[in-house]
Amino acid sequence: MASPASIFLQRREEVFAYCAGGGESCRILNGTSHDPGEAKMSLFASEDWAALLEQEINSDKEMKKAGKGFDATIQFIIQNAGDRGDLPFWTHMKDGVVLGVNTGESKCDFNIAGDYSVWKEIVGGNLDPIQAIMVKKLTFEGNMQYIMRYIKAVNQMMVDVKNVPTEF
Repeated sequence: MASPASIFLQRREEVFAYCAGGGESCRILNGTSHDPGEAKMSLFASEDWAALLEQEINSDKEMKKAGKGFDATIQFIIQNAGDRGDLPFWTHMKDGVVLGVNTGESKCDFNIAGDYSVWKEIVGGNLDPIQAIMVKKLTFEGNMQYIMRYIKAVNQMMVDVKNVPTEF
């Protein structure tokens, strides 16, 4: 019988192979891929979803350009995720590369929090995260001037988020 770790790694490789196939990116719309029979979905904000997001960002050449000079920790808190409760995770990004994704809460340079339904809209491509902050659907703590200097990286990250096969 395969261990949970080996099943996760196999699933992750299947998703990467699908998303990289033919040089085209895997796109997610409202939690379903264009070809749901091909890609295995990851539960939003789960450890395997976060690992896939890290891989997607770190393989993105545009992100490396857009994020050059950016060095910060970012805490994401998905609130009210039903039976799953609140889902906090944080990451350290440097020069357009994710240096790791960690579950739980931590003191970070930036904190972004919002309801699960708002994050679902963002991940599905139906709501811009900057707009969500401006209309207070998401709360943001941190140096807004600094983050706005890297708005191209923020936008590119959202492209990468949408490329992760996601189920809600």
